[in-house]
Amino acid sequence: MASWGRKKGAEVAAKLKEEKSQSPVAPRTMLTKGDSVTSLGLTPKQMLEIEEQRQREEADLKAQQQAAVEQQRRQHEQQQRDQQQARDQLEWNSRQAKMRDWQNEDDTAQLSELSPDADVSYAPYAPSVYESYSKLTEFTRGLNTDRSWLVPEIVLVGPEGSGKTAVLEALLGFTLLSAPNRRPLCVHLVNNMDCEQARITVRRDAALEISNDVSVGWAALSSELDQRNAIDSDEPIVLLIEQRHSFTATFIDTPGLSAGRPERDRLALEQAEPKDRVLLFVDNAPASWQHESLSINSSLLKRQPHLATGAAAASSEHPHNTSRLLQLAESIDAKLVRSLFVYTKFHYVLRNFENVRELNSYLSGRPPAKVKTFFTSLFSSAVRSKLAAEPPAAFQMKVAQASKRDLLIMDKLNYNPKLENVVGVRALRKHIADTIYRRYQDSIPDLLKQIRALNKDANDQLDAIRLQIRTLDRHKVRVMATQYVAEYVQNLVSLMEGSNEGNVHRSANGQTLDDEAHATGPWLDADGRPLAFDARHVPHADSKLYGGQQVERLLAEFRSVAADTVKLARLSPDDVATAAGLSGLKSSSNLVWVASDLVQQKCTSVFVPLIKQLFRRAVYICKRLTSITESMMNEAKRSGGGKLGRAAGHFGGSGDVLTLPMRDYPQFTWYVKDVFEGFVDATAEACLAKCVDELACTQLLYWELRTRKQAAAAFGKSGISPVQQDTVEALAAEIFSEHKKRITDNILLKVYDSYLVKMQKTVSGAIQRQLSIIPDEELERMFDIDSTIARLKEEERNLEKIAQVDKEGGFMEAASKFRI
Repeated sequence: MASWGRKKGAEVAAKLKEEKSQSPVAPRTMLTKGDSVTSLGLTPKQMLEIEEQRQREEADLKAQQQAAVEQQRRQHEQQQRDQQQARDQLEWNSRQAKMRDWQNEDDTAQLSELSPDADVSYAPYAPSVYESYSKLTEFTRGLNTDRSWLVPEIVLVGPEGSGKTAVLEALLGFTLLSAPNRRPLCVHLVNNMDCEQARITVRRDAALEISNDVSVGWAALSSELDQRNAIDSDEPIVLLIEQRHSFTATFIDTPGLSAGRPERDRLALEQAEPKDRVLLFVDNAPASWQHESLSINSSLLKRQPHLATGAAAASSEHPHNTSRLLQLAESIDAKLVRSLFVYTKFHYVLRNFENVRELNSYLSGRPPAKVKTFFTSLFSSAVRSKLAAEPPAAFQMKVAQASKRDLLIMDKLNYNPKLENVVGVRALRKHIADTIYRRYQDSIPDLLKQIRALNKDANDQLDAIRLQIRTLDRHKVRVMATQYVAEYVQNLVSLMEGSNEGNVHRSANGQTLDDEAHATGPWLDADGRPLAFDARHVPHADSKLYGGQQVERLLAEFRSVAADTVKLARLSPDDVATAAGLSGLKSSSNLVWVASDLVQQKCTSVFVPLIKQLFRRAVYICKRLTSITESMMNEAKRSGGGKLGRAAGHFGGSGDVLTLPMRDYPQFTWYVKDVFEGFVDATAEACLAKCVDELACTQLLYWELRTRKQAAAAFGKSGISPVQQDTVEALAAEIFSEHKKRITDNILLKVYDSYLVKMQKTVSGAIQRQLSIIPDEELERMFDIDSTIARLKEEERNLEKIAQVDKEGGFMEAASKFRI
C-alpha cells in the first residue's frame, strides 16, 4: 500500500507540473543565488513578499497532492469493502438457502439412528431434592408464610416463527400447540408427591365461555390446546400439570412478535414487564450475526414510552443491525439481570461450518455476549407432527437425539468440550432448573425467620389462653370487670377533661368543625331550613378535636349561631292584639307586659330548636369517646402499659394477671358502653330542661323593665295610644336584643356546668354503681364462663399439639436436604 501511494503521488506531481508549464500566465520571477536586490531592482520588502508567495504555492501544491492520494486510497478501500460485502452476501444467501432446504427435510430416519449418551430423564435432580422441597412447601402452607415462597415465573419472548413454543416443549418434555400462539399460554408446574403419573388439567376459559376445568391425557392435550388457541384473545390458556419430580413454577409462552400484529406485541411486552419474572428471549440462529433480524412493531413501542428507548432501535430495518434482540431485551430489562437468550435451529447453522475456527468465531461473535446464551436444535415439523399423540418419553428421546446429532457434528470439528454448557436443550434445561432452585433456596432464610416468629406467637397465645382459664372464676371475673371499668372510666374522664392520649393513630380520632357538621347535620331554624353564620369566629374550626375540647368548641359555635341568626321577626297587629288580650293597651304597664310576653314567645320559638340541636351535638361528641377509649386501652395493652398498670391485676399472690381480651366478651363491653351512653343521655336531658326554663318566664322580663326608671319615665310621657303599633315593636326589639345575649350566656354556662363538668365529676361513680349491682349470675352470663372455659380448653389442646411439633427443627431438616 505504501509503494502504491508513492507511485500515485509521483504521478499526481508530474501531472500538476505539466499543467503549470502549459499555463498562459507568465511565470513569476524567481530568485537565484546569484541574484541581488540591486541587480533585480527590488527592495528587501519586495524580495520577502516574493519568497513568502513561493512558499505558499509550494505548500498548496503539496496539500493538493496529499488530498488526491488520500481520495484515491479511500476509493480503493471502499471498492474492496463492496466486493467483500458482495461475497459475504452471496455466501450468506447460499447458507440461508441450504438451511431452508435442510429444515424442509424429514430427519426421522437420521434421528432414529442416534443413541443419546446422556440420561434422557427430565428430572435434573435426585428424588430426595423434590421430597425435601415438598416438605418445605407444606411448612410454608401450614404456617401461612407462602407469601415468601414465591413461585418463579419464566416468560418466553421472541419473533413469530422463532421456535418459542418448541423451546417450551423441549423444557417441559411434551408437546403443546401445533400452531403459532394466538393467545398467551400459561403452564403451571406443581409439585405433588401424590402424583405417580402426571395429572393434567386445562383450566376454565372465559374467552370460549368454558366454565369447567377439563382433565386430559397426554394424547388429547395437543388437540385440546389447539381448540383453545383457535381465536385471538388477551385471556391466557391456563394449563396445570401436577407431578412428583418438578418444582412449582410457571412458564408463559407469549404470542410471537410481529410488525403486522401490534396486539400480539402488546401482549408479549405486558407479560415480560413484571420485575420478578425471568425472561427467555428466543430467536432463530442466523447464518451470520451481521444479518440477524428481528421485526418489532415500532408503533406499539411509541405507545409505551417506558419501552421505547431500546426497543425503538430494535425495530430498525437496517440490514447490518446485529443486536436487535439484545436491544429489545435492554428496553425491558435494562441491566439484563433476569434475561436469557436462546437461539434455535442451531443444527442448520452448524452444518455450514468447515472447521472449529468458524464455530468458535460464530459462538464468540453473538450479540448478547454479556449474558447467558444457549444454542438449541430440535427436529423437523414432520417429526414433531408424529410425536403429538405420543407419550412424553418418545418426545424426550427425540429431543436427546437432536442434541446428540449436534454434538457429533461439533466432535468432527474438534470442538472445546466447554461448549456443551451452552449448546443443546439439556444445558438450557439444567440452567432453568438451577435458576428455579436458587429462587427457592434464597427464600429459606426469610422463611425461617417467619416460622420462628409464628412459633413465638403460638406459644404466646398458649400462655394467654392458660392465663384466661385460670382467671375465669366468679370472683376473679368480678375483680377483672371492676378493673376494666375503672380503667375505662378513667380514660373517659381524661378525654372529657382534655387529653392528648386519644390520638392513638395521630389525629384519626379527632374531628374538624366540618367533620362534625357532616356527621350531625347543619344548624337548622324552626322551619328546618339551614342557618348561615360566620364560622370564622369559631376557634379551632380546622383542628381535629375530641372530648372536652370539642364540647367547648361547640359552645363557641353556638354563640356564633345565636349572634348571627337569632333575630326578632316583625310583629304583626295580630301578634300584638293576641298578647294584649281583652284589656288592650290602656296603660304603660299593659304596654310593657305585652312587649315582654311577645319577646318571651319569640325567644322560645327561636331558641328551643337551637338548644335541642346543641344537646344533640353534645351527646354525639361524648358518645364518640367510647370508641376512642377502647382504642386507647387496646394500644396500652399492646404496649404493655395502661393507666392502672398491670401490677394492679395480681390476685392472691399467685402472680396471675387479671386481664382478659375483652374483645372476646362483647356482651360485657356492650353493657359498659350502654351504661355510659345512658348516663350521657340522662345528663343531657336534665341539662336541656334547665336551659329551656330560661325561656319560660315573662314575669321576669316585665319586672326587669319596670325597674328601669328611664324607661318608665319615657313611656309615662309618651301618652301611649292603643293603636301605636310602632311603639310596641320598638320596645319589643329593645327587650329582645338584651334578652338574647342573656339567654345565650346562661345556656352556655348551664351546658358547661350542668353537662360537661357534671359528667367529669359523676360518670365514674355512676358506672361503678351500675356494675356493683349486677348479680353474679348476670355477670357470669355476660362472660359466659362455662362455655368460654370449654372453648379455651379446646384451643389450648390444639395449640399444645402445634407447640409439641418442632416446626423449626422439621423445617431445618428439610432445608438441609434441599441441596443439589
